[in-house]
Amino acid sequence: MNGKPGDHPLTDVLIHNLVVFGDPWDDELREIVHLLGTERAYDWFNAECSSKPDNQIRFAISKKRAALRREAQDRGWDLPS
Repeated sequence: MNGKPGDHPLTDVLIHNLVVFGDPWDDELREIVHLLGTERAYDWFNAECSSKPDNQIRFAISKKRAALRREAQDRGWDLPS
């Protein structure tokens, strides 16, 4: 992997602004990175999403974003809706 388009879905969404999973999942991935940090987001994605079909990845993205938002709100973070 060298960071070029097609190397990794997160890089494609975050760096190259490519549509990978569509709306709203690409935006949800950006929020996951914001909440987790880049390294932890890549670790999560690689562990939970790699080699899965897109429909399962989309489900995992939405589930992770919801869980992170709940946790952040429980800790008192002020999150945009």
